[in-house]
Amino acid sequence: MSDKKQRKTIIAYAAGILILAVCTVAAWFFPEAYGRWQDQRQIGQVQLSDREMIEFLDSNSLGQIGRWKMLADCMVMSTVFSWSNSEAWEFTIQTNLDEFIQACSDEAIRWHKNGLLPFSEDKIKFSADRLCFAESRILYAGEKIIPVAIFSFYLDNDIEDGYITVIMDMETKRAYYMSAFGNDVQEYMAEQLGYDSFQDMKVRLQSGEQVLFSRPDTSRMDFASVCGAERDYVTANPGTLELEAELQYDSFQTAAYRCVVQSEYFRSFLEDEDTYTNYGLAVMFGPTGYPALFADSLYNTGVFYNGSWEMHEFLADTSIFLNDIIAGYNT
Repeated sequence: MSDKKQRKTIIAYAAGILILAVCTVAAWFFPEAYGRWQDQRQIGQVQLSDREMIEFLDSNSLGQIGRWKMLADCMVMSTVFSWSNSEAWEFTIQTNLDEFIQACSDEAIRWHKNGLLPFSEDKIKFSADRLCFAESRILYAGEKIIPVAIFSFYLDNDIEDGYITVIMDMETKRAYYMSAFGNDVQEYMAEQLGYDSFQDMKVRLQSGEQVLFSRPDTSRMDFASVCGAERDYVTANPGTLELEAELQYDSFQTAAYRCVVQSEYFRSFLEDEDTYTNYGLAVMFGPTGYPALFADSLYNTGVFYNGSWEMHEFLADTSIFLNDIIAGYNT
């Protein structure tokens, strides 16, 4: 070290010692004046304890993890689950609609960034004019209750572009389920099966080719981040779109599942009458052994505009979807 730099270091060190000494003397002999000076320096600064900081930063995540732990305990105890509607929670939705719509957008974008939704962000920034359905449900898990809301949104300005359904916890504002229909979804489904596009898959299957035996690409999917788990273990089988994920927390487990779904309601709005236009994908989270628990809420009676809301049919296997594409060639 040069003499010049050494002198600067010594001077800075000495100055620090002097300032510390002055502050100590001031705090000892003039405590009130020193306290006022400290208060003035800290005006506008928020001081939080470590516990308060954790709760402030991650209250939603902690609340949702509490939900998962409760459901995991219910499964261990073989608790009976049941669903009902609730006018009180309907009122909560209507009086806080903008807040819930924003929460749906936030969740959809979070799922998208973690590889669970195949859309561009502009299609999942929802607004009131794209809302086509809203209703509440109550899940009874023994003596405990979990209120959820079901929202459906157009992916663009019209339902022919597709629509997405979100099932959300009304208290933690976190989603348990999302399903989507539309051209973008079917393009993604074809790519997950190893084809260049939906049209490529359609032409090749209808020309008599065998289904490609490709494993769905899960490299961008992070189920654990979506539900606050420590890690996930994803199972994907070649030639299918179904996925199963085991989600591990510190002391318990939950599960996630992806499957092919069908919506006759969506098909009824389309000019294209091919038999495969009403297929889409659903991703859902639930307790281990029952990942489709929150999807069951869709089977309560609902109203979709002036007619009955067509419930989703969850397919047991991707082959049903693929066989309909092949059959479409002959219709």
